[in-house]
Amino acid sequence: MLQVIKREGLSREEYALASFLQGSVNKKHGKSILIDVDIYLEYAKEPYEYAELWALLKKYISDFDGIAVYDLASGDVGINMAATVCAVENLLGVPRALLDRVGGDIPVLFDAADHTGTNAQRQEKVFDMYKDRLNPSGLVHQVVLGDDFRLELRDFAIFMGYFTFFTDESSEDLAFRDKVLRWADRNIAVYGWTTNEIAFLKNVSAYGNYVIPMDWSANHSYFACADGECGVSLKQKRVDTQELAGGKHYLAIVVSDGDNVQWLERDFATTSTFGQRIASPMDYKMNWTISPSMASLCPLVMQGIYDKAKNDQFITGVSGIGYTNLMTYPKEHLAAYSRLTADAMEKCDLHYMCMLDNVDMLEDMDGVRERLDAFATYNNICGAIWELDPHRYESGKGRVVFSSNGKPFVSVRLSLWHPSNRPGNITKEWLDEYARIINSYPVSPNTVDGYSVLNVHPWTVEIKDLDYLVSKLEPHVELIFVSELIEAMDKNVQKVDKFPTNSEK
Repeated sequence: MLQVIKREGLSREEYALASFLQGSVNKKHGKSILIDVDIYLEYAKEPYEYAELWALLKKYISDFDGIAVYDLASGDVGINMAATVCAVENLLGVPRALLDRVGGDIPVLFDAADHTGTNAQRQEKVFDMYKDRLNPSGLVHQVVLGDDFRLELRDFAIFMGYFTFFTDESSEDLAFRDKVLRWADRNIAVYGWTTNEIAFLKNVSAYGNYVIPMDWSANHSYFACADGECGVSLKQKRVDTQELAGGKHYLAIVVSDGDNVQWLERDFATTSTFGQRIASPMDYKMNWTISPSMASLCPLVMQGIYDKAKNDQFITGVSGIGYTNLMTYPKEHLAAYSRLTADAMEKCDLHYMCMLDNVDMLEDMDGVRERLDAFATYNNICGAIWELDPHRYESGKGRVVFSSNGKPFVSVRLSLWHPSNRPGNITKEWLDEYARIINSYPVSPNTVDGYSVLNVHPWTVEIKDLDYLVSKLEPHVELIFVSELIEAMDKNVQKVDKFPTNSEK
């Protein structure tokens, strides 16, 4: 029976210990421990009983050869070093503050404090010791600074045998990060997060790898599944789609940031936008981005999200199986990346992508089309929505690039993203202006101008704000699914690229 440890009531040190114990036991004995934190227990599908942490430790402590001890302190990478050691050796990671309570019968065989120097130097010593025994098909990058210090995800690193580390943008840390990225396989995920999103993403992508934001993610040593292991057949709820009749301006509302796995697993379906949507009395058509990586990371959670949907359709988060910029992804690795994306989309019942790039990357249209063709060649990838920076995803102004086989890649025309970057600052006057802009869009079903994508930024816009905006749209504006938009453009619009010139950007 599944043993469940309550997060409530545990100290930070005890929670860290529970995560290390969970990862090691689930790896050695099968998936038998889950931590009741956030809403993860809701997605467990087997009988369970609550168990006290220290009772479980007593049950399993004799299975370990020894302890890997570390100091749980802001700025100290010892917890990452211990996670790496425990991913290879049969050791239990224990915060130093709990060492006496764990007991003296089991020896300390690794002490992170024995490895001195800078953070990069300390982590590199452990990396060099174990790199030949670690699993190079994934990396965990977990921040250990102040409010960004996360205790989660290391159970997954231990379970999978991944290297766990943290780097900032200093020259020494960058050199160490490059060493790790050169060692790792290509087209792999770097799980976790960072302190500098843009620089980190650029660095990871340059090696032909991608990022999965999941620094708050727990219980992946329980939920992660190899192909076919969990027996979950992922299916979206079927929604009523139609062939568009014309006489309207067609608008697809797409909520961004679905690459963020830790959000999807946690408050996405409760207090955040999707949960607000479920509770709203309004039921217009909406589109949501979601990570195809969930097919292997947490399929039970993904199906739970699908099951809660109303009049909703899901497409991939940026940019396919993981977060990267496809226009700068190394060409020599793009075919493999697109194959990974297509395979994951097939498992997730996803048929449309969302991508994220900078509009300045699109100067060479022949080169752009060549990259899009890497995805359009797959029958189960029918087209895409394109978020284009630098202007909050709307720099593409709704224009379209067609792949060589005619599949539309449609850029966001307008982004509902409050400039304060703070939820709660939205006014009706601000929303009224968006409604005025949308209501001014033409009825033109045979041209690109007759179709629009409205991006909704979930960190600044609540569903009540979107409900109000929708209530202000005029009758000639019809809300549709991404599938309807792509299919209508494929059928009705002349397949000639229409993209903003430099003067229009």
